[in-house]
Amino acid sequence: MAEEQSVDAVNEQLRNVLLKNPENRSYDDLLVLKGFISRTEFMQKNLAGIVNPKQMNDLCRQLGLESYNVGDTVFNQGDIGDKVFILLDGACDLRVRYRIDLTQGESEIREKFIKTYKERGSYFGERALQFDEPRSGTVIASQYTSLITV
Repeated sequence: MAEEQSVDAVNEQLRNVLLKNPENRSYDDLLVLKGFISRTEFMQKNLAGIVNPKQMNDLCRQLGLESYNVGDTVFNQGDIGDKVFILLDGACDLRVRYRIDLTQGESEIREKFIKTYKERGSYFGERALQFDEPRSGTVIASQYTSLITV
């Protein structure tokens, strides 16, 4: 229970910093953001060792916060990707639409559930940016969700 309260307190601190205008974020605010971001899988898999301290400060100044209610769409398959999402709290489902060929040249569109993002710090949306391609799936909030945007 103490760990849960600690996570809630840290999340609230992160929210307060992220809601500030990026130009008004203090050195202490940047330390809070760097402390969280540096421990995320996104940072460790994609940017560790290649981001210098100034770039890290610039990155933390540009982080945003978006919130979604249950059933809200974060992005749709086929959308142009302009950011990566890091889960602060809540949960999101990834679904993919695909065409299946039926008989006599007919086809239909089906949707398949791929996974649920529910672990704090998990991330999604990077593929569209890495490969300069449209979003490969649709992400929908399955709980009230707060996402840090990069």
